[in-house]
Amino acid sequence: MIELLFTVGAALALSAPAPQVDAKQDAPPTSKGEEPKIAPQSSAKKDDKTPSIDTGKATWENVAECQQAQKKFREGDLAEARKLLDLAAAKHPELPPSQVMLAVLLITSNQPQPGRALLERAAIERPDHPEVPTHFGEIALAEGRLSDAQVQFDRATQLAGNERWSLKQRQTFLSHAYAGLAAVAERRQDWDAAYANLYLLSKLDPENARVQWRLGRSQFFKGKTEEALTLFQQAFAKEKTLEPPELTMGGLWSQKKDFPKAEKWLGDAAKNHSKDVRSFVGQTTFYLDQGRISDARTAAKAGLQVDANSVQLRLLDAVVARSAGELDYAERALQELVAKLPSDFGATNQLALVLAEQDDTRKKAQALDIASNNQKLNPNNVEAVTTLGWAMYRNGLPERAEQALQAAVRTGQASSDAAYYLGLIWSDKKKDEARKLLEAALAAPGTFVHRKDCEEALKKLGEKKQ
Repeated sequence: MIELLFTVGAALALSAPAPQVDAKQDAPPTSKGEEPKIAPQSSAKKDDKTPSIDTGKATWENVAECQQAQKKFREGDLAEARKLLDLAAAKHPELPPSQVMLAVLLITSNQPQPGRALLERAAIERPDHPEVPTHFGEIALAEGRLSDAQVQFDRATQLAGNERWSLKQRQTFLSHAYAGLAAVAERRQDWDAAYANLYLLSKLDPENARVQWRLGRSQFFKGKTEEALTLFQQAFAKEKTLEPPELTMGGLWSQKKDFPKAEKWLGDAAKNHSKDVRSFVGQTTFYLDQGRISDARTAAKAGLQVDANSVQLRLLDAVVARSAGELDYAERALQELVAKLPSDFGATNQLALVLAEQDDTRKKAQALDIASNNQKLNPNNVEAVTTLGWAMYRNGLPERAEQALQAAVRTGQASSDAAYYLGLIWSDKKKDEARKLLEAALAAPGTFVHRKDCEEALKKLGEKKQ
């Protein structure tokens, strides 16, 4: 069976995940160094500001033609936008080629194919410009093609050394390339290489607190925890939008599976930053991951006293209730959240799960409607497919459920829930495969609402025959 769905989706791809870092923007850390293991919240507002391409004195922000081009692009006038960018590039040689600037507009507006075509043209017409391989590197990074990304960023560093560029331009090109190389190394968990590139980046941009934070993370995984803490403290002092240092340390110790140290640091975060709701998000998520429902409830309630409107905490509070089997409370909490944020994927996805897990026929049908709509709106979201499969199963559609859940597990990005649901379906007809799925679900880190149910299902399957 395709090596048991690619060896149960590479053991569900749920071993400690490599950090996901945007090459240019240095994505800010979350409460655990990754998103909480509940459904992603796709309704969160995105920054619709066009990324700055700082290549010297002229940038997106201070060239009038670039600003006008962005306006025309948003209005749908692609031809006029291109003319304005051609004019900007002619007047300001320090700007990237016009094809590159237009490609950025297309790619950031979710039009990757025409954007990539423009970059290909730019690679032919301007093979000397560092921005071309830099953007190809970012595309490769986003698609998980790390070797291709490294080749492109290395090429960008070589091109940036050309004496035709001003000192400011070289610094900017190298900053982008080093950020990309650092992101590749972070994905590979090659912390020596990550630190080396981030160190070079920090010399070019010494006031960038987020680069400093990433340096701290590299030091942590190199075993230099005291140096890491110092860097986190320095970064947080510069930029309060970053996590409190104690919260970061707790998340990183959790990733290393040193749970006593993680709990200690997360407790310090809640104590020392009691007005920062992120401390309680981190604490609640940690306890959920550990299956400590009572502690998770205490942390969530404490956080809600700080900010009763925190979407993350309200969602986590509902997941705590669902984990405790308090489905009525979870349903009410999620209905309130969905009424306020009807397009929030995290809230609607959890509501579908809570409704599906009840015995009321009407509620199960409602769960299927919500899950179907979510999957249509988020066709590439593995959690959406997983919830749809479970809703189908609960509505007496096992064949369709099996098909959906197999698709989720094949991605290699499936949750423990997906493995558990598919294991249940296979428990009567494919016992060995079902056992592997259930074992993988239990072995994976992170929040797993059905942990006890999964353990019971595994016991019912009995020991594997020799």
